[in-house]
This record gives sequence, structure tokens and C-alpha cells, in this order.
Amino acid sequence: MEYLRVCVRWLILCVLVTPISVIADECDAERCKTDHNPEGKPCGPTKYRDCLEAIAKQCHENLHYRLLVAGLKNCTSADDAAAVTPTSLPQPPEATCQWLLADGGYGQCGLYGDPHLQTFGGKLQTCRAVGAWPMVDNAYLAVQVTNSHAGATATVVSKVTVVVHSHGSCALEKTYEAQLRDLPSVFKDGTTSAGRGVELTTPELDLVELTLYHAGVRLRIRQHGDFLSVTLRMPTQIADMGTPLCSQGCPTRELLPELHNVEQWRRENAESSCTKVNLTGAYWDACVFDVLSTEDARSAEVAGAASAAVADLRSLGASPPVRESRSPSEAPVRRASTVVVALSGILAWVGSRNWVDSLGTAVR
Repeated sequence: MEYLRVCVRWLILCVLVTPISVIADECDAERCKTDHNPEGKPCGPTKYRDCLEAIAKQCHENLHYRLLVAGLKNCTSADDAAAVTPTSLPQPPEATCQWLLADGGYGQCGLYGDPHLQTFGGKLQTCRAVGAWPMVDNAYLAVQVTNSHAGATATVVSKVTVVVHSHGSCALEKTYEAQLRDLPSVFKDGTTSAGRGVELTTPELDLVELTLYHAGVRLRIRQHGDFLSVTLRMPTQIADMGTPLCSQGCPTRELLPELHNVEQWRRENAESSCTKVNLTGAYWDACVFDVLSTEDARSAEVAGAASAAVADLRSLGASPPVRESRSPSEAPVRRASTVVVALSGILAWVGSRNWVDSLGTAVR
């Protein structure tokens, strides 16, 4: 009977834990390259392309996957590479290398701090959003941010990847990548140019600006201490394409509530730090959140980073946003924790001798 109890426990454990690994690794594009194209050939064998095609649904918004698929675009139809398309992007208009702004103006978006997201719709959200997330993705460029844990409770932007899509003579396909404490002034291939309509400059020591004249896009990546921020401006005609963060905001499950159970002296210190850098409204609230989430000794640095990011947003024409957060009772819970709780309850139920004895009787 004890043997039966052990077998049932292991069966339920396997059924419950297997989905966790699936959730934790939704897009494993690198596996296709490692298993089927380790030499990194442009087109690769059929198994490599089949592998990429098989994971297109769960990986179509992953920038690394899109870069691998982009390497197949020059393969001949005989290679069957045309069948692999991560997403259908509208083709850009005839190249003029100068965007003609129509009605609607521009939209602004930014990600900074712990991190806070200002959407094209004017909302300012605080998100957990650990891992890689697409900010924008359209026919002209794709921007992906990677957020990582910093300390016990904080999360910060740790990496920014930008892909400029080709557009005739106005833009060549180029990739730019920045990481904490590593803000290059060149694209990954070592150049600063990407066609007649693209310009990569460094207006300040810790600031890189990418301008796509043919798309009406300005993008700023700033390093301030141990913080990275990304701010951008683009025409509303292309701002709402797809479902990235800038157009749709953070998923509800990733939104964080305001911090309430904090010592009074710490809150007063945070409020003072954010007032000193002239932040107001929703920006001030977000700054206070950041300072409270980090060590008190770094309050000036944290507030300064928030102020610099907000200044970039304002320079791109952003209006004061509306703060959006979740109530403490709706705070997100990690899915793995939910599964563990369920697993513990079921294993306790299985451990009941009466239940197992009944099952043994039924089997006999």
C-alpha cells in the first residue's frame, strides 16, 4: 500500500511541475541554433528552419528570435526559408528619407526606474516585468528591453536592444545594444551610420540618441549611475502597431501597487529627495516609489536618475501622465508560487492513508 501511495505522489508531481518549465522557457530560439545550426550558417539546414518555424507562435515578439529569422530573408525559395515569418509587418512607404507628419502628431513612450512605463496613451505604470519585453515593433524599428532584479525588491532596466529595419537607401538593417555601465556610441558592427535616413549620435557623455528621419522617430537611451532609461517619440500613425508595451501597457498581472507599509521617516526622506529634483504629479509619485525600493544611502542617485529620464520625455514633447497602479489586494503573485501551494495541498490529500487505502481496495 505504501508503494501505491508513493507512485501516486510522483505521478501528480510530474503533472504539476511540467507546466512550470514550459512557462519559464516560453521561447527557446537559441536551442534551434545550438541543435541544428551550430556553425551559424546564414540559411542553415532544413531542420534549423523547421525548428524556428515551429516556435514562431510563442516567439514572434522575441527580438532574438526575430534576428535569427531575419538571417533567412536572403535564402532562396528552394531553401523553404520563405515559410518562416515571425510576424506580418506593413511595408514602409516609398523611401523619401523624410517623414511627412500627417494629422495625429507624435506619441511618446518611456521606460525608466523600477521600472516605470509611460505609454503612448499617457499612462504611467509601475511594472514587475522581469525578463525581455518588446517596447515597440513596427516596419521601421523594434525596441526590446530586458529587466533584471536589483537588490531584494527592486527591478531595473538592464539591457536595451534596438533593431533598425532596412528601408531602401534610407535605412540599412542595423542592431544597437546597450547594457548597464556599457553605453556604446556605435552599432554592433562598429559603425555609426545606417543609411541616409538614420543618425546615431552622443549629445551627452551618458546619452545616446538614435534618429530615424524617414520614420519621424527619435529614441534616447540614457545611463545615470546604475540606471538605464529608454525614451522615444514616433508618429501616432505607426505608434499603435502591434501589442508591445508602449501601445498596450504592462499586462495587468505585472502591475505593482504603491508602497504603503513604510516607516514614516523613510517616506519623508523619499518625498524630500524627489521634491529636490523638481518632480511633480505622477512623476513625483513614481520617484518616491523608486527611492523607497532602494537603499536609503542611494536616494539622491535614484531621484536624479528619475529626473533625467523625465527630462528626456519632456524634451520629446511628452505631456504629464496619469498614474495607474494596482491596489495592494490585487498585487501580482508569481505563478510558480501558486503552483507550489496547489501542489502542497494535493500532496497532503494524497498522503491521507484512508484515501490511498480506498484506492487500493477499488483496484483489488
